[in-house]
Amino acid sequence: ALLATNDGGRTWRELSSVGSELLQVAFTDALYGWALVATAPPGGGTEAIMTTADGGRHWHAAAALPASVASAPTAIELQASSASGAQLVVPGSASPVAPPCSTIGSTPNLLVTTSDGGRSWRVTKLPGPMGPVIASGSAGPVDGWLVSGNSGPGCPLVVASTVDADRRWSVVGSAPVVGGNAPAPLVTASMC
Repeated sequence: ALLATNDGGRTWRELSSVGSELLQVAFTDALYGWALVATAPPGGGTEAIMTTADGGRHWHAAAALPASVASAPTAIELQASSASGAQLVVPGSASPVAPPCSTIGSTPNLLVTTSDGGRSWRVTKLPGPMGPVIASGSAGPVDGWLVSGNSGPGCPLVVASTVDADRRWSVVGSAPVVGGNAPAPLVTASMC
């Protein structure tokens, strides 16, 4: 179920039941929102996208995600940029036989985008080889960043950014490793 508050969290009311396991939700304003849902039991199901245009009271299924994305491990983050635009970052996986911190044999990271309200999806391979994406963020429809690499102790992490709606990515540096640990997955922030 999706709950809402209009008094800073003192009281909550149920808006709607999504009808599936709700994994993530992102709203662009008080009316338009996107939800990433699991359509079958955890660990064996697929993922789908739903949209709302009335603040979450009613949800409608978007077009099916491509099969390679729908059955992948959970996306890092559903990012909504507008009523018609959203994206998912689907991390690749590290090779189980590669040496620690190596990106050799890693499966590619994918960016899945829509600009037509979820009626169609475009899948793009993110730059590589950089290892699995472990954090991402966006600041609207054209600017974004990601952190990738194997998140083991002492492994270097790469920071890449885009300013042209994900057409080109540039490696801009490395992420700091604090106390021997990489940033936690799902850590996100907006770009300024």
